Amino acid sequence: CLTCQGWPLLANCLVVKAFVQVRVADLEGALKTCEMARHTFDCVGVAKSSMRSRLLAIEAYIQATFGDVKGALQCCSEAHEMQQKLCLLETSMQADLWVAEAYVRMVQGDDAWAESCLQHAERVKTSCGVYGRLGLSSMLFDVSPELQALRRQSPDSAIAGS
Repeated sequence: CLTCQGWPLLANCLVVKAFVQVRVADLEGALKTCEMARHTFDCVGVAKSSMRSRLLAIEAYIQATFGDVKGALQCCSEAHEMQQKLCLLETSMQADLWVAEAYVRMVQGDDAWAESCLQHAERVKTSCGVYGRLGLSSMLFDVSPELQALRRQSPDSAIAGS
């Protein structure tokens, strides 16, 4: 199949497509796109990459939305580990992952942990000099009124901009 021919660029494009599908609330389509992206990364032998960590953050959001909190937490754990191994700490990607995990923790019912995740995201954002709206973080706030409400409760958090 076309996916198996090993085009790393195709995998990255699929991650972007999944992002857009989440943005327009096509979560079932996004989940299928994530599966194709994961398959493509596997076929080309890319076990760890910045885009694969972003894929995991997107998958965490989708899985939590569908009620699979355990699967979503596994995605977050894998992405945190991957970012650490790739030295992607203190980057906008790490801030995005913290926001995705905040959503998962909120779905899990642990608002205190979710607020802690938002604080980590804000600290990372400030540390890496990213100001204004981040791509994945902004999108997650835009599609989740519950996450917006949690952010408003935490006075120090302005991760998606105002």
